[in-house]
Amino acid sequence: MSRQSEFTLADCTLADCTVADRTLAGFTLVELIIALAIASILLAVGVPSFTSVIQDSRIGSQYNQAVRAFFLARSEAVKASEFVVVCARSGPVAQSCGTEDDWNNGWIVFVDTGSEIDDAAVVGAGDTIISLEPPIAGRNSVRVIASLSSGEPADEVAHVRYLPGGNTDWFGGSLILCDTARGSDYSRVVNVRLTGAVQPGRPNGTERVPRDVFNSPIDCGDGE
Repeated sequence: MSRQSEFTLADCTLADCTVADRTLAGFTLVELIIALAIASILLAVGVPSFTSVIQDSRIGSQYNQAVRAFFLARSEAVKASEFVVVCARSGPVAQSCGTEDDWNNGWIVFVDTGSEIDDAAVVGAGDTIISLEPPIAGRNSVRVIASLSSGEPADEVAHVRYLPGGNTDWFGGSLILCDTARGSDYSRVVNVRLTGAVQPGRPNGTERVPRDVFNSPIDCGDGE
């Protein structure tokens, strides 16, 4: 067996060991402990930041998904001169409208042929589905509130109907995306005006919590 293969740390003294020799001997216990301590510090600093980036990206994507649906519905209503509905899906893979509690399942955009403005949202045999949006990923949640006429208090609703003029059957409404992990400060709001215009909900002044279409701060709790 060669001298190199028999080399141990015990053979090494400050006077006669080169860097290469010490490398062959491996790490000392102290060096290993220091390396582990540095790695732990880096993980403690980096993991929360990376988690926050993922959460920001997720809720941003979900916000854009909602905005696209409203813009699409308005555009198609004007183009087709028909009612176009955005409704909550009754299930994660369903192609039927659900209740006001079903927005977490995603939503459907469809051309609502032959319905009246006050009818319930139903995907009928003659209707055309133009978009099926997937369920909300992660632990975020969605609810939609609206007022159907001036002075009427807002309540949770299951759909919005766009009219051929581009306006809606709402007096005003908001789709609220709650960041359940981080609370109201990090949640998002899509506000829909009577005219059908879509706007982001923003905080007032130095506030951090965005406001709905009725100028009230949203309530998504304080997070976990």
